[in-house]
Amino acid sequence: MGGFIIKVKIYTKEHCPACMMTKKLFNKLGVDYKEVTVLQDSPMLEVLRKQGWHSFPVVEWLDEEGVGDAWSGFKPDNIKEVASYYGQSIN
Repeated sequence: MGGFIIKVKIYTKEHCPACMMTKKLFNKLGVDYKEVTVLQDSPMLEVLRKQGWHSFPVVEWLDEEGVGDAWSGFKPDNIKEVASYYGQSIN
């Protein structure tokens, strides 16, 4: 990984406990993110499924060089790893 993490995006569904826990931990660790709520009839739901995602939340992050990763579900270790790099040089 190089550069700084500059974008974190969380795709969520309404009434999703794993989504709420993911956002809560990102908030606690001081990581800014953009939330995209995916409704049942949303075209974004089909896009995510075509990309292989079948559970929520889907979390994506990118650094300033466009390098990043993604996962689905509540993954505290992944969230903490992103937070450890957030806003810091990770060269």
